[in-house]
Amino acid sequence: MADRASASLSASILLDEIKASMSGSQIYEPVDTGDKWVFAEIQVTTTASTDLLNTNDSYLGSSTQVATADKFRWLCIKNIKTNETAGIGFVLDAGTASYDEVDLIVIGPGEMVIIKAPNCTVANLHARACVLDANLIPISQGTASGRAHVAAILDDVPE
Repeated sequence: MADRASASLSASILLDEIKASMSGSQIYEPVDTGDKWVFAEIQVTTTASTDLLNTNDSYLGSSTQVATADKFRWLCIKNIKTNETAGIGFVLDAGTASYDEVDLIVIGPGEMVIIKAPNCTVANLHARACVLDANLIPISQGTASGRAHVAAILDDVPE
């Protein structure tokens, strides 16, 4: 099936004296016609439990809207804010995306994360703006909304 998602990543790791690198790829091939692309530029609010995508977002090339039960098969989130302390935090368990949450995943300004979370629904993925310190560690909740690009292949679960 066409329209697959493909990403590659490389990292320079370890201390300068023993520097090494790792690289890899992540590919998702849509399984059937229920796997559909969505792309949205979203506002990440300062509210505690806000779904990253909402039911106003439509699938590409379709008038079908995203539903809260739809499942993420492949997900790419990019923080498009340029303010050096504007972070976005998200959780996959429908919890509060608080800056000090144990399972918070943080994206700094200009950063991007790509994951497969095949059992996470639209209702499970919550995001919230946070303030980052100089090391890009969250130190408080955001006082201003963030902005992100979200590209995803979702399984359009029948209602």
